[in-house]
Amino acid sequence: MDEEKLNEDIETVAAAEDQLAEDAELVAEAAAGLEVEAEIVAAAEEELVAEAEIVAAAEEQLDADAAAVAELAADPSADPATVAEAEEALLDEAEIVAAAEEQLVEDAIVVAAAEEQLAEDAEAVAEGIEIVEAEAELVEAAEEELAEEIVDEAIREAEEE
Repeated sequence: MDEEKLNEDIETVAAAEDQLAEDAELVAEAAAGLEVEAEIVAAAEEELVAEAEIVAAAEEQLDADAAAVAELAADPSADPATVAEAEEALLDEAEIVAAAEEQLVEDAIVVAAAEEQLAEDAEAVAEGIEIVEAEAELVEAAEEELAEEIVDEAIREAEEE
């Protein structure tokens, strides 16, 4: 093997090592980003649970208020204007609760989409890790082959002398 070919091989292996380092850094950055994304999704899930608890409490309050209005409406001595006001307030409350339920559903859809994106991103990072591991094996094999070439060249040169 001539020295020019050996130098080319050294440059090729060095370039492969550099590329491996860059790829490993990209995967590490992606993994760190994935960790941040997971924290954001977990926080969104917690907020969704808190929102669901608030909506559930509002629904319970609406039920209690509806029972109170029904009791008031059933009272023959109740002022009809007061009953009408209570019924109107109950309808307003029901609209607010319905809007909160709708918002909860919309937020749940957003969180589900974020969870799905997180799963896709995790899969991409896992694939990136596999690629870098395979690339590392190839670089290691190239380094070993290059080391053998260098030793063989040194032996050949020593024999020529």
